[in-house]
Amino acid sequence: MSAWTSLSGSFITGPAAINVVHNRIALFAVSSDRQMNVRWRDVGEWHPWQHLGGTFLLPPVAVTSDTRSIDVFCVSLDQSVCYRSWHGDWSTWHPLYGHVGGGKALVPPSVVTGPSKQLDIFLVGADFKVYQKSRSDHQWGNWIELSAAEAADLFAVTSETGPHLFSIGADRRLRHTRQRSAAWDSWTVLSDNSVVSCATAVASSEIGVEAYYVLADRSLSYQSWDGSWHTPQSLEGTVVESPTVVVSPPDRTDLFVVGEDRAVWHRCRTGESWTWWRSLGGQAFAPISAVSQGGSRIELFTLGRDSAIWHRTFITA
Repeated sequence: MSAWTSLSGSFITGPAAINVVHNRIALFAVSSDRQMNVRWRDVGEWHPWQHLGGTFLLPPVAVTSDTRSIDVFCVSLDQSVCYRSWHGDWSTWHPLYGHVGGGKALVPPSVVTGPSKQLDIFLVGADFKVYQKSRSDHQWGNWIELSAAEAADLFAVTSETGPHLFSIGADRRLRHTRQRSAAWDSWTVLSDNSVVSCATAVASSEIGVEAYYVLADRSLSYQSWDGSWHTPQSLEGTVVESPTVVVSPPDRTDLFVVGEDRAVWHRCRTGESWTWWRSLGGQAFAPISAVSQGGSRIELFTLGRDSAIWHRTFITA
């Protein structure tokens, strides 16, 4: 298992890392001059940081639907959403015009890809309502209001059956809905407990979804869905950033959080059995971005105390 190493730079947001193709990673973060930056790694070799321009407020969101394209999204100084695409070369920045809100702090959008390369972006608007915008066949639709109730945060994930969306309401309770065909289900409250971090969710099987969220006492809770929601389970700990989850077939889940000591902590589940928390060290000042490299290798990235991006390779075996 490697030690934490600095990838240098001076940044104001945590990183977003994605696999583009096997052995190639694209790493994004907003630097102290508020520009978007990208750094590529090819077969273990890191290239220099590259400026992508723009002037941004919030952490980036990056997605890929195949090995030849990337879409990276961020929120500009006027609180509007912009994106830039890579297809071997970078496009210019394009506005999506939606304006973000979200209680005391602005909330980054959540983006998912679906069948036939459809892309959906969700945000908490300046009016605190939840909105969706979709792209299909390279064409963007209009913003659609999904909830008239106030929301403070959100997170989206896609399973084989379609998008699932989580939000924190004004009452600090976690809610869930999912899209079937063109229609969304009614919102369902998952727990009566107050939450401070919206769910980080992953597709755990063809129809299943797992949600991980931080309660008001900073402990971590876990809940699974396979057509209906199961009883929440406590994973304990004291968590100060949103959790990060990596699911590996056939039945392994790796969970990474930032503890109150700002170190990165890890738990693993195989089948129904969880290991206990163990420290992976480091000093993290943003949620962890994790990229599975297949087999037993997971690459971890975070924002350090020195405002540089830090990296560690985690071996699951």
